[in-house]
This record gives sequence, structure tokens and C-alpha cells, in this order.
Amino acid sequence: MKGRRAFPRSLCAFFALALAGTLFFPPPAPAAQTPAPPQAFLDTTLAAPAGQVIPVPSGGDLQAALNSAQPGDAIELQAGATFTGNFTLPNKAGSGWIHI
Repeated sequence: MKGRRAFPRSLCAFFALALAGTLFFPPPAPAAQTPAPPQAFLDTTLAAPAGQVIPVPSGGDLQAALNSAQPGDAIELQAGATFTGNFTLPNKAGSGWIHI
């Protein structure tokens, strides 16, 4: 190997460290945009039910209770009961809550 210069060890070490740095320390992710503030406000303070309590026992008609409930009423489901199906709370006049 006469006439060829040997690669300096320090230069080999530099390239090895640079390669290891790119493999083990990837570049940081681009900065995320700042999230937008909420666009609406919903008052979720507890409003005690002021209307009637509609009990629904196990096997009872939950949809009928939802249909007849008015703002301020509370629908009380039997503890441990399972109600299976698709239920819809129809649009009601007024601005109160219906508690279920």
C-alpha cells in the first residue's frame, strides 16, 4: 500500500459518531401548531331536576320515557338494568336539562 495515505483515525471516529448520531438521535419533529381556543361555551354546572321523576324498570320502555320527558324532568333507570337498542331524545321546547 505504498503511495496511499491512510485515513486518519480521528476522521474515521468523527464519521462514525456522525452516523451514529443520525441513527440514534433523529431530527426533532416540526413544531406543532398551537391549538385553537374553544369556539363555544357550554354551561355544565349541575342543575337539580325540578320536574317529575320518570322511573324505567328493567325491561321497561326507555324510548317512551324519553318521548314523554320535558325539560326539568329526570328519567330514573333501574340500577343494574340493561337497555338495548337505538334510543333518540326528541327535540323539546324549552332550555332546561333532562336528566337520565
